[in-house]
Amino acid sequence: MILAHLPTTPETLWEQTPNRLNNRDRWQAYLGKLALDGVMGLLQENRQVRPSFPSASTLELSHLTEAVAIEVSNLRLVLIQSETLDHAELRVPQEWVELPSLVGDYYLGIQVEPDDATVTIWGYSSHQLLKTQGQLNLGDRTYSLPQEALISDLNVLWLTQTFCPETARAAVTAPAPIAPAQAQNLIDRLATAPNPRLEIPTALWGALIENGGWRKELAQARQGIARRTSVLEWLQQGLDNLTWQKQTLSLGGARSIAGDCLVRSLTINDQAYNLRIFQVETAWRFELRAETGVLPTGMELRLLTEDLQAFEGNSAIAQADIEAIYIDVTLEAGEGLVWEVSPTPEEYDREILWF
Repeated sequence: MILAHLPTTPETLWEQTPNRLNNRDRWQAYLGKLALDGVMGLLQENRQVRPSFPSASTLELSHLTEAVAIEVSNLRLVLIQSETLDHAELRVPQEWVELPSLVGDYYLGIQVEPDDATVTIWGYSSHQLLKTQGQLNLGDRTYSLPQEALISDLNVLWLTQTFCPETARAAVTAPAPIAPAQAQNLIDRLATAPNPRLEIPTALWGALIENGGWRKELAQARQGIARRTSVLEWLQQGLDNLTWQKQTLSLGGARSIAGDCLVRSLTINDQAYNLRIFQVETAWRFELRAETGVLPTGMELRLLTEDLQAFEGNSAIAQADIEAIYIDVTLEAGEGLVWEVSPTPEEYDREILWF
């Protein structure tokens, strides 16, 4: 076992949890912040590494489940936090074991003690072991492993990765997709459910939260935040989104417009890029360009429908080192799109942009 003291005071972490959440969700989010703060501080202090902070929608899941994930040295660690002193078994929410966007390499049991401002890492398991030998408990939809099947010393994990790397993950498959209308109905239904992950069948819950955009909408709905502010409304009235900025744009040429665009800064392989969205005549243009220099050959920009389906003309690839690539798409009011870039930007998280 490893005891870690919190770098941040519990009171500060409590204030950082969204106060719009109901009491149950906020307490769950608070425990996730405690576990995250303690483990990240421990890793930075003892291993001189900089774990990456979880994406926004992954953090939002901590409101609903007893888990949060971090990336450390190309490993994904899933922290399973609990206040209980009983370490008889590790219980991991089913979705964190079965969904491709959530699974980790290793799962750490974390005992959280807010009053003492400490967390204890009391054992860990690989995903492979948890998936193939863990017991699936249908009542609370968790996989469980007894304590004797876990490794108690976290240093063994680092030694294994250094001297005898192993395949930590078992194979998983994505759930069958659901239609956008069904997803919106589920979000409305789960907005006030006491425990949404147990409110609907496992397959529906998995399909809903596997989509990062729908996951975000569910988290916002449970906080009473209005959904579906459109890109056009952002351009006309101002933004309610911290990841995008509005800038003045002027383009030359026969199809030129003068007006505003939305800009999001991206970091890929330590290089800075911008994703811009603006109108060109009757179309919306998604444009990817480097802040300085050019896009490398092979970089790709993709657009997907809100339920993550491809469509004709949804991709642009840099065929040579080039200043920018773009996709023009004509949309009806109320349609949503998801953007992707390959290679994947740092801290990327799927989002649905409404038009």
